[in-house]
Amino acid sequence: MTSVLSSIYLIQEIRLIKVLVQKLQNLNPSIEVGIIKPYKAQEQELKKYFSQDDPNNKNIAIQTVDGFQGNEKDAIIYSSVATKPPYAFISDEKRLNVAFTRSKHILWVVGKMDCLETNKLWRSFFSYLKISMKIEL
Repeated sequence: MTSVLSSIYLIQEIRLIKVLVQKLQNLNPSIEVGIIKPYKAQEQELKKYFSQDDPNNKNIAIQTVDGFQGNEKDAIIYSSVATKPPYAFISDEKRLNVAFTRSKHILWVVGKMDCLETNKLWRSFFSYLKISMKIEL
């Protein structure tokens, strides 16, 4: 996250996540939301936007994939923060399995699709969504 582009993208992604969380909370104020991100550096930025001092954020947990192992939330937002290769950490099949199976009801993936699609694992995931789940991306 040292480049200017990555920093700008990180902030844009966090703002989008904030909007998604607000929409979920408007539908159900007591919804438990987990925000999973692959990199520790993201945690500090995300926690600035979701301060635990704000009562609206009491049901929001922000952790790395490893931190979410064994936990579930009503909704999970997976923040990829990938702007360019290599994608070593977000391309680990076991970590993605953990991240994508922590949700009881809703899973949203936030990231740059054109970047993620350059990775075979992510291409397979998007193909599954398009073909099997009939989801337009």
